[in-house]
Amino acid sequence: MILPLNAAPNPYAIGFNCNEPLQGAFLAQGLSRAMGGKGSLLEMQGVPGTAASDQVLQGAGDVLKSCTGITVAGKPVGEYAPSVAKTQTLEFLAAHPQPIDGMIQVGGMATGMIQAFQQTGRTVPPIGDLGATPGALAYWAAYKDSYSGVGLALPTIPEADATWDIAQGLLQGRGVKVSEILQNPVLVTSANLSQWVQPGWNLDTPLAYAPGPPGVFYSSAYLDQFFSSPSS
Repeated sequence: MILPLNAAPNPYAIGFNCNEPLQGAFLAQGLSRAMGGKGSLLEMQGVPGTAASDQVLQGAGDVLKSCTGITVAGKPVGEYAPSVAKTQTLEFLAAHPQPIDGMIQVGGMATGMIQAFQQTGRTVPPIGDLGATPGALAYWAAYKDSYSGVGLALPTIPEADATWDIAQGLLQGRGVKVSEILQNPVLVTSANLSQWVQPGWNLDTPLAYAPGPPGVFYSSAYLDQFFSSPSS
């Protein structure tokens, strides 16, 4: 049994790409750099009580504890929906006229948050964008002279391909060495943004996660090391 985005519950299963605290830590580290290590931060939760929301923000919080210049101004709940996140951000901004210097979200909500800032005429701050939302990447590319954020990639098609590669290895009897398969989180930054954003994307692009360039996410060559026998 292979469990994408989940930990292995027993030695007979393989957990794949499931370290949410590590993802949150990488995202917060990149965001703190974009914020210059100071300012007021808005955290957009997904669904409180779920690992995909709580553990990501736990990992982010562990990093932000050492960033004494950054404070969390609020933690609204966006339910992983851009429209809900927009409404929640608008309500938050109405009650908090002070500057907001950064935002972090745990999946699929970045475009709604950006639209809320635009609607209120406020400057869009750097976003720590879990999933590297295509609409947010398009905004970044369009305003790269005045805006810079950070995205953490969760490309669905490469993840499905990697899951299939693992399954093939098991079916071929190659013998997997571990029960948890991970790689360091892949970040989208100003340096590699052009490799991730695609022509035609805009804030209304409905995709939640950018597909990403080939070979950067659990490539076949990377996965080979977790098997006892090489691929044929």
